[in-house]
Amino acid sequence: MSNNRLQPAWVKCRVVSMGHVPATTERKRGRSIRQRRTVIEQQPRTWKFELERTLLALQHNEALEFSNMTPSQLPAQGGVYLICARLDGVEIPYYVGRTTNLRRRLYANHLMGPFANARLKKQLVDDKSCSSVHDAKQFIGIFCNARWVQESDWRRRGAFEAYATAVLFPKYGIDKEH
Repeated sequence: MSNNRLQPAWVKCRVVSMGHVPATTERKRGRSIRQRRTVIEQQPRTWKFELERTLLALQHNEALEFSNMTPSQLPAQGGVYLICARLDGVEIPYYVGRTTNLRRRLYANHLMGPFANARLKKQLVDDKSCSSVHDAKQFIGIFCNARWVQESDWRRRGAFEAYATAVLFPKYGIDKEH
């Protein structure tokens, strides 16, 4: 029986990126090439499960209305957040972001911060949903809420932000290319 089945490109990339290690060296380390390849092939299933589990946690965490938000309600740790607007009884994802400090980003930047520090305000004004920064701040305060999941690892935050943006497809989550 031939073992020459086609493999996804990422498997080949991962194996190559680990460098060539002679089989004798692998035996000394107590791992066969087959064992190493099995770990590599299982990684995407495990990672996909982790992404889906985290997305469910983000969606089901209790929303905090911007109108009632105080800094003490928010953690000062890193994480990924989702901002939604409730319009006509329907919650619409508006923005997915990541940060090293959820308290600073959600309260100090998105709610209270200047135009330059809050992309959502800028996008609300740029697409003419709001006529001014003041109107955008009022819109966020009246109609929007935030949910988040804490994550200390910057690489995991980045991967999860990208996954959540792709799945939820928020109105302002994808900016123009430059």
